[in-house]
Amino acid sequence: MLKLKDYSITYPNGLKLQYEDLHIQKGELVGLFGPSGCGKTSLLDSLFNPDFPGKVSCTEALLDGKPFPKTGRELYSLVSYCPQFSQAALNPKLTINDHIDLLYHGNKMKKDPQRVQELLDALNLNPTMLTRRPGGLSGGQQQRMV
Repeated sequence: MLKLKDYSITYPNGLKLQYEDLHIQKGELVGLFGPSGCGKTSLLDSLFNPDFPGKVSCTEALLDGKPFPKTGRELYSLVSYCPQFSQAALNPKLTINDHIDLLYHGNKMKKDPQRVQELLDALNLNPTMLTRRPGGLSGGQQQRMV
C-alpha cells in the first residue's frame, strides 16, 4: 500500500533527516513511535502537508503500487491525514519562554521559574527550548510544550 525507499528530508536550515525504507502492506496497521525530535511528524508532514517547508528526496515512493500522488484531490481521495494540532496554538514569532510569560500574565499570576523547571523536567523537555521559537522544536516537543 505504501512504499518509500531511500527517503530523506532536508529543511531550509540544513537539518537532514534520513529514514529507513518503509513498506506498509494492505490491511496492515502501523504505529509510528520514537523519541521526541526523531522525525515522526516530519515524515508525515512531508508526505501529506501541502505547505511542507522541506525538500524531499527518495528513489521510490509508491501508494497502492502507483507513484505517490502529488498533494491535492488525487492524494486525499486515497489518504486521510490528521496531524498533531497543538502546533497551531503557538505563535511562530514568539519564543517558548514568551508563551509561558503570556500564560502567567493572562492569568494574573507571578511567574514561578522553579515550577516552570519542574514542568519541563516532567515533560522531558530541555530548558534550552525556552529560547527557541516553535519552529525550532519537533512536533512532539511542541505538543508537550502546549
